Amino acid sequence: HQFCRIGERSIIGGCSKIVQDVPPYSTADGNPARARGLNIVGLQRAGFSREQIRALRHAFRKVYRSGLNNAQAVEELRAGELTPEAARFTDFVATTKRGIIAGGKSADDAED
Repeated sequence: HQFCRIGERSIIGGCSKIVQDVPPYSTADGNPARARGLNIVGLQRAGFSREQIRALRHAFRKVYRSGLNNAQAVEELRAGELTPEAARFTDFVATTKRGIIAGGKSADDAED
C-alpha cells in the first residue's frame, strides 16, 4: 500500500502484498505479508553484533510471540533497558498508524 512504512533493514519477499507497516529488521513474506522473523543475514552483513541481534530478537518475540497486544508489548519493552536498535524497533511499533503486519510461522518457531 502506498502509505505503509517499511522499516530499515527489513526484507520483503517477492510478490508480497503489503497492507500494513513492516517493522525494522524484519523479514516479511506472503499475500498478505506476515512477519516471519528477523532479517538475520542482513543484520550480520551490516555488522550487527550478536548482542544487538539478541536484543532485537527479544523485542521481536515480545511483539509477535508473547500474546500481548502491541501497546502492552511496547510498554513492557520500554520498562527495561533497550539497545538503540531495539528502541528503534519498539518506537516504530508504537508510532504505527496503519498497524504492523501480523506474525506468521518462521524457522524460529521450530526452536521454541
